[in-house]
Amino acid sequence: MTSGGLSLETEAALANGLEDFFSKMWEEVEFNMGHDIAKFYSEDGSVSVGTNMDLCGKQAIERFYAYRREMGGRVSRHIVGNYRFDFGTFLQNARVRVCAIVTHYGTSGTPPLPSALPLGIYDSEMIFERQADSSWRIVRYRGEPFFLSADNPYWTLPEEMNPAAREKSR
Repeated sequence: MTSGGLSLETEAALANGLEDFFSKMWEEVEFNMGHDIAKFYSEDGSVSVGTNMDLCGKQAIERFYAYRREMGGRVSRHIVGNYRFDFGTFLQNARVRVCAIVTHYGTSGTPPLPSALPLGIYDSEMIFERQADSSWRIVRYRGEPFFLSADNPYWTLPEEMNPAAREKSR
């Protein structure tokens, strides 16, 4: 943890709340297919993963999860660990930078499914912002792929979500 003038107790409480919030966001993805994903992001929130996915604003994020639902029967799990918290600017702007490792498993079908290697392992950086009502919103989620399987849907995202494909079509 990186201090920003907060007590260790305050940092620990904030860290616990952020882990819980981030877990609930993945629960929304895994068990509700992202139908209510927008409530986890700020209006101008962004999600980017490597060079193949760049989403800006709640509407773009919602379109991505609609695309995932259209894939039919998607099953996914996200395991998050190795959290690191930076509270350095919290007192100035109510934001906390969090780094973690996200391991993503997913496929289509009806569980139970055969065990498989993860689709990807990502070094992730998130910027969370505390709201006036003490809730959290994600301002930025950046996942840097460290390992990606060949069948990860990341490789075949629609052009409007994929900056690399947009660049090739110019």
